[in-house]
Amino acid sequence: KCFGESVKKELSISLWIKPTLSDGISQPVITHAGSTGDVYGIYLHPENKGIEFKTFGTTESSVIINNINSLWDGQWH
Repeated sequence: KCFGESVKKELSISLWIKPTLSDGISQPVITHAGSTGDVYGIYLHPENKGIEFKTFGTTESSVIINNINSLWDGQWH
């Protein structure tokens, strides 16, 4: 179901990731976009060994956790 232009209800996302160090460009893992851009998404940031959850139209639109060295260990998480 489309959430429209913002996340209006609760949302649960479950996924497996196996990050690899790359050229430092943000890597989208899962995204859902509306006419004005991302409605929600999860991105990996290899340059900071971080992961970000981003939403549009919410109070806290982006949460990034950096320096998660254990995610870049070549294993699935």
